[in-house]
Amino acid sequence: MWLINTETFGLEEFANYPKHGYAILSHRWEENEVSFEDWKGRKYVQRKGYLKIMRFVQKAAEQGFKYAWADTCCINKDSSAELSEAINSMFKYYQDAATCYVYLSDLPPLNTIFANSKWFTRGWTLQEMIAPRTLQFFDSAWHPFGTKHGLAAVIESRTGVPKEILDGFQQLNGTSIACRMSWAADRQTTRAEDLAYCLLGIFDIHLPLLYGEGEAAFIRLQEEICRKTTDMSLFAW
Repeated sequence: MWLINTETFGLEEFANYPKHGYAILSHRWEENEVSFEDWKGRKYVQRKGYLKIMRFVQKAAEQGFKYAWADTCCINKDSSAELSEAINSMFKYYQDAATCYVYLSDLPPLNTIFANSKWFTRGWTLQEMIAPRTLQFFDSAWHPFGTKHGLAAVIESRTGVPKEILDGFQQLNGTSIACRMSWAADRQTTRAEDLAYCLLGIFDIHLPLLYGEGEAAFIRLQEEICRKTTDMSLFAW
């Protein structure tokens, strides 16, 4: 796992990463995001994506964290092995973070229509919403907007995820397969395969990544779930 040192802004690799010792970012991918190589080489420093990560790292440092993790620049996507490990471990990365900052780039300052953010429509942000112990929401100017606990009723209404799951009082494995599938029903991903891969942690499943397989990835996910459970509600999907 690669983490950004919030003091030096450099990337450091950990075989055993410091659980609850880093802040993690949840956001929507947009144009001009900064990659692993970009960050290492300090390239494209004027890019909007670079500035977003810089602000995130600064926010983490302000709250006393030595390390920070962001999916855009902390995964070497040129390595298929590293990419596979990261995607299969993604839920745990978010679960083991001390806190998660949710950056809502489409929420203007002083705007209270929180539930209209496109963040709620993306496939990957479902696990990023559920897994962390704490979520801190920020608007487009990085002003604090609220927390997962404080906004749980609004989030439940918007996503269908029960407050007990959001607050950590109910375990995911105590929720039916069909119910968990329903949370993702209206969410979207750029790649067809990611509709399956973004749910691996929700169902505690590990799969090899086969980009190019398209919708077959979802069938593989269903088959693997079948092997692990007797919950027949899966076949509602």
